[in-house]
Amino acid sequence: VTDPGEKPWVDLSLNWLERLGVKCHRDGYHKFSVTGRILPAFNYTVPADFSSAAYPVASALLQQRELLLENMDWQDPQGDKQLFSVLQKMGALLEIDPVKKSLQVRRTPVMQGCKIDVNDFIDAVPLLAVIGCYAKGQTVLYNAQNARYKESDRLKTITCELRKMGADIVENADGLVIRQAVLQGANNLTSHQDHRIAMSLFVAALAAKGPSRLQDVFCIEKTYPGFVDEYRADRL
Repeated sequence: VTDPGEKPWVDLSLNWLERLGVKCHRDGYHKFSVTGRILPAFNYTVPADFSSAAYPVASALLQQRELLLENMDWQDPQGDKQLFSVLQKMGALLEIDPVKKSLQVRRTPVMQGCKIDVNDFIDAVPLLAVIGCYAKGQTVLYNAQNARYKESDRLKTITCELRKMGADIVENADGLVIRQAVLQGANNLTSHQDHRIAMSLFVAALAAKGPSRLQDVFCIEKTYPGFVDEYRADRL
């Protein structure tokens, strides 16, 4: 492998091979030797997806609400769980219980911007850009060039859309610089057919002043069917 890219997903795949007794030898992230075999049957309770959980957590933080998420397996080798440590560094009041496998979001009045190396949880770039708009000072996302090769060029598309809402955001070669701003609702937001952009803008719109209209949201079905319905039910 000449360019392994998002290494935590490699680790997750290898973890499953090891669980199922598959012999795998590796040289870092560049050479792998896997011995094929018939895999055994197994029983497994799939834990919550940390990538998807990030959106309701961010929404609760930006709206200063409380939220309890369950079935969060903190021993699972999902790379995106690193996001929650970053949020705590920014001042988010998160109570993590590895035994109960839960995450409690407490009302957080203030978050502080910081520098974040996002390479190991690159899918969180659009959402962190939104959070950065509400954090005091400056938030710098770097080592994010892989975000340009997703369903959209996420550095470019999230910058474009958040500027429509009044964000102070600058795109550079491998990341974003975001300064605190008061986001206003906008009636011309678009997802660029990218589910992560759509969900991040949804979170931004809920916290912004005034209504927003977001086009092309059916792409959310790719990752999180029922995303809008769950938010609607929670807000009734």
